[in-house]
Amino acid sequence: MKKVNFLSLFLLCFISCSTPGQKKVEVKNESQFEKPNEQLPVGQIIPGRSTKIDASVSYAIYLPVEYATTKKWPLLLLFDAQARGTLPLELYKEEANRLGFILLCSNDSRNGNTTELTNKIISGLLSEAITQYAIDTNCIFTGGFSGGARIASLCAFQNPIVKGVIGVSAGFPGNQKPDHSFRFIGITGKEDFNYKELNQLDAQLSQSRFPHCLLIHNGKHDWCPPDLIGNAMVLFLLDAMRNKAILFNQKILDENKISTLKKIDQLKSENHYADAKMMVDFMLECEKDLVDSREVKQQLAQLLQSNVYQKEETELKAQLVEENVQVQNYVKSIGRPLGWWNDEVNKIRKQIDSASGTDRSYMLKRVLGGISIQCYGYTQQVINANEIVEANYIVALYKLVDPENKDPWFFSAVLNARNGNNEKAIEDLSTSITNGFIDKNRLLNEPAFQSLQSQPAFSALLAKIPSR
Repeated sequence: MKKVNFLSLFLLCFISCSTPGQKKVEVKNESQFEKPNEQLPVGQIIPGRSTKIDASVSYAIYLPVEYATTKKWPLLLLFDAQARGTLPLELYKEEANRLGFILLCSNDSRNGNTTELTNKIISGLLSEAITQYAIDTNCIFTGGFSGGARIASLCAFQNPIVKGVIGVSAGFPGNQKPDHSFRFIGITGKEDFNYKELNQLDAQLSQSRFPHCLLIHNGKHDWCPPDLIGNAMVLFLLDAMRNKAILFNQKILDENKISTLKKIDQLKSENHYADAKMMVDFMLECEKDLVDSREVKQQLAQLLQSNVYQKEETELKAQLVEENVQVQNYVKSIGRPLGWWNDEVNKIRKQIDSASGTDRSYMLKRVLGGISIQCYGYTQQVINANEIVEANYIVALYKLVDPENKDPWFFSAVLNARNGNNEKAIEDLSTSITNGFIDKNRLLNEPAFQSLQSQPAFSALLAKIPSR
């Protein structure tokens, strides 16, 4: 069985573009906003709009309930890894209402896009937002999930008008570094296989004194809970106040302090001192240069001196080392019999169950996630190369390691369709859709599925996928 370097596949899967040219959108003044003749509904998601400069660039938008063109509004421009334009808007619309943000998300940005298409999407959406909506050009921020997070960072690298980035489940694109400053807020789940990456990036940004913040939740590699996006929005607004870009708002600062202190107390009561320290760091970033933070700094000092915190930090560092070793050893074992893998996966899952809710259980879930993403990259390679034996093996392993993921079932459907087993291909596609597959165009454009498209069962599957 062929072996593939883990790091190269990791980058292949999550860097959705190569190093593009520094194509920038110049914003000279706010008079670029052109009040459209049409009256768009507020407080509801508008799923499919095309940009005025290029009809092939599509987006979904959410205008907060109080939106009016008589004032300027902050913008959060979002990028999903799978072109799911409405998904983050559904998740975060209440936070947008609470804090007065316009949400705009690409319907085209996905992992695997070319550099040219990525640049076209970025420039098209920035231009559209600035000219078609009442945007405060001092408050333009981007955010994204996984490969979309890398595009959100790329957008800020290329366009200094972007003042902040939310990187959900991923950091910067490749080895690129920004040549100017902006706020970076990393968000990751404890089950996320990119957990280590975002922790390492946070440490690097600390050393370089780059404006940053790290927020962590208990979930997996996915869009994060709404309250964390709300935290990021608040910090962006407070940054704008610090920079005198918007008027100081004591209410936002006070409400944030109350909710954050409550969260810190809750985490400490549950003996999650490392998480509590993260929230103290967040509050210090919020209050910096706006109010006296001596009280919060004292709380931070007490946390750092706590035996509970020091023990937890030592254990977390050791677990990161163990995670890295385990993932690398399992990657080297790709090619061993599936029976061996079945035993190993069951062993990991039993350990997860016995350590349920602990940091160790999260680490073990990240180990499975690391194997899963390796399988993803390897599967794409062997299927594209039409290496049937290797493809059948790696897809079976992928299903074993990550049965609730949509991708192994899609790949399995491709293999079955190529082999003329249409009934099994339909069955696999049904499982993939149940697990979250929503890309109609990918189904329709996959050559292996051409023979399926005349079948009623295939049409029924397409009908299950919501339109963007």
